[in-house]
Amino acid sequence: RNVYTWSSIFINNHLLRLREGKDDDSVNGLKKRNKRIVLIRHGCTYMNEYLSKPGCKWGDANFTDVFPTSTLDNSSDETNDISLYLDTPLSNRGIKQANELSQRIQLGKDNDEPDVIKDIDLIIVSPLTRALQTMELGLLPHIAADAKKVPIVALPLAAERLYLISDVGKPTSELSERFPYVDFESEFSNNNNQDYHWWYTFDNDATVQNTEYVEWRPINEGQTYACKGEPSRRFHRRMVSLYDWLDARTESTIALVTHWGVIQWLIGQDFQNCEMRIESFDDNGDDNASFRRNGFMLSDEEEKEIFSEGETLIANEMKERRKAD
Repeated sequence: RNVYTWSSIFINNHLLRLREGKDDDSVNGLKKRNKRIVLIRHGCTYMNEYLSKPGCKWGDANFTDVFPTSTLDNSSDETNDISLYLDTPLSNRGIKQANELSQRIQLGKDNDEPDVIKDIDLIIVSPLTRALQTMELGLLPHIAADAKKVPIVALPLAAERLYLISDVGKPTSELSERFPYVDFESEFSNNNNQDYHWWYTFDNDATVQNTEYVEWRPINEGQTYACKGEPSRRFHRRMVSLYDWLDARTESTIALVTHWGVIQWLIGQDFQNCEMRIESFDDNGDDNASFRRNGFMLSDEEEKEIFSEGETLIANEMKERRKAD
């Protein structure tokens, strides 16, 4: 399958559909409800696998996400090449997971609504490469096969919280060449400059000007980091904006291909790599609602514990596969 041949299916109509989607599904000025969000977490990445190694788990003493800029620089181990971790792509395991997701969708095995993919009006994807790859391998074939002109929009609000160098993105000029059928314009605030940093950077954050960065990640046991992280307050504000963005949309069924931290904030649930669930978006002030505008923000301590458990799962699965081989 050549994804570039799919460009003509989507690119000619998706901007028009986006504009129309904001107005054509309302009655007497009231937004249509009963909205469904198809949540998909990206597949396993090289950073996920790195974090599963002994001594490399989040919070471990002397942890680092600083890697050589080339395998020729100070390292003969290609698994330490920064290209595997900066905007970390899917690993071979993650590619297999994304293909398996596509198969599960084809067989209707992932949920109680096997035909939900046919109902998708809009696909939203984080601009981080791992999410784009997962969307391309796991979801896009089913949309293209159905010949639906469904807009596919990259949304910076849906990017992962910047924990590590793996959450630093790439310029849209580079991404748009690799994923030409994705809209990298509509939701980017500075689309006249395709090389600007759409991902979070503390030094460019106007809301924290004249404020000294306070490290919130584990640091008392020799840990070092390649870049400043995204403070919890800043991430929370971004997630509220994401919630409001979804709330303002009038499409009935929206696919959101995103990340663990984003999904955890939105619905308070842990997703495994390439897990897919359908959730009702309606809040209605119900404490039991899947989505809440104030979110499900975890403390840094809670995140550390969950991170450790999650990467341990990956490590155990990799051990079992090695035994089987």
